[in-house]
Amino acid sequence: WRAHFYEAARRATSLDNMDAEAHTMLARAYQTVAGQPENAIAEAKQAVSINPFNAMANSILGVLLGIGAARFDEAIPWVEKAVALNPLDPRQHVYMYQLSLAHLGAGRPETALSYLREAIRHAPDNMDNIEHQIVLASILGHLGRTAEALRAIESVADKARDYITGHIMFAPNLKEVILEGLRKAGLPEK
Repeated sequence: WRAHFYEAARRATSLDNMDAEAHTMLARAYQTVAGQPENAIAEAKQAVSINPFNAMANSILGVLLGIGAARFDEAIPWVEKAVALNPLDPRQHVYMYQLSLAHLGAGRPETALSYLREAIRHAPDNMDNIEHQIVLASILGHLGRTAEALRAIESVADKARDYITGHIMFAPNLKEVILEGLRKAGLPEK
């Protein structure tokens, strides 16, 4: 399916080079399928330049800059703009989670925790998501709240390190920040 996604996104931009959605999808394809983060960022910037009011395009640009390229402080305004553009967007929990990761990567775990709690408030079922449990534990580890961190990760502790190191969207710097939080939380090394 990945190859089809990449080809469909390339074809969509060739059919209409002024379609912001097509450029947004090509940006995602460059990141997740082709492993070309700089091309992904360029496509997302193109999408935003075509339609600066497209919340998803702004969010994707923020994700690519922050989560994908570890340019955390550069990423935050793009995701904040996505939130402001569409405050009733059902994806608010996604934007809040993206902001949480960007602030964690930028060394602001208290702010990261605030955004993660907001993401959970918007979509409480996501707390069953392994990634959210791992990130929560990491943030709490960075804050020195080890007992809470270990409770947060208890059910997925054996999978946590492999999950983060194998994550295709996370920049190496972000992976290390998350893993460092898990170490601070007391999660044993393999």
